[in-house]
Amino acid sequence: MKGAVISLLLAACSGMGCVSVPSWYPKPAVPPAAEKPVRSRLPVSADQITESNAREMAGALVDELDRDAQAK
Repeated sequence: MKGAVISLLLAACSGMGCVSVPSWYPKPAVPPAAEKPVRSRLPVSADQITESNAREMAGALVDELDRDAQAK
């Protein structure tokens, strides 16, 4: 009788979350996320900008200004 009461209390408490029941299967391991390599860009000069790469150079200039603002 005592064993049945203890089992009932264990089941009731584990259902409420105050007692954890061991897992019967191992949890799958999550591989760590790969960090994106930070590209260090050289400063953009006026002679590098053409009509075909204007958007890319504008993004590079914005990145350069952001890095410069964070460094100060």
